[in-house]
Amino acid sequence: MDAEEQESRAASDWLKINHSFKWHTIAVLRDVVEVFRHCGLIIFFLGFGAVLLLVVPQGIDAIRYLKDTDEGFESGRISLFLGSGIFWWSLQSWYGARAILALSDIRYVSYGRSVFFQKWIPRFFGLIPYLIMYLALDVSAPTNEAGELIYIYLYLGMLSIVYFLIVVLRRKVL
Repeated sequence: MDAEEQESRAASDWLKINHSFKWHTIAVLRDVVEVFRHCGLIIFFLGFGAVLLLVVPQGIDAIRYLKDTDEGFESGRISLFLGSGIFWWSLQSWYGARAILALSDIRYVSYGRSVFFQKWIPRFFGLIPYLIMYLALDVSAPTNEAGELIYIYLYLGMLSIVYFLIVVLRRKVL
């Protein structure tokens, strides 16, 4: 085999690899889009909650009011109230997406990837309420004088870890 044939074969192999990579990427994106398409209701409610807490002045004022009460977020009652609401929202987002995907007839390109996406995309949806709340707290208190939000940030962080442990380890523990 001379150098010219080796060069031609290497170029041909590279095109085959590049072509298969493109089709693999398209197949993965198609599977992800199928999952997101079936979870449209969950995405709508997450977006609706984000708009209410991040854009609408009444939502921003409500969080600012909770922060500016005499007790503030340092008290356990307000933090518990807010944290339990966000925890409930995250569980509903996760389980709602999980139930929708379990009841849907989705045409996947790859069954192995579909199991992965059906597991992890609902778990990701469950973490979004915590992110929305972190952003809403930042929008409602842009100055954060003297670290007044540190307690609620830590509390929400602990709740998000508890949520994730419940969701990931529930089959192994229970």
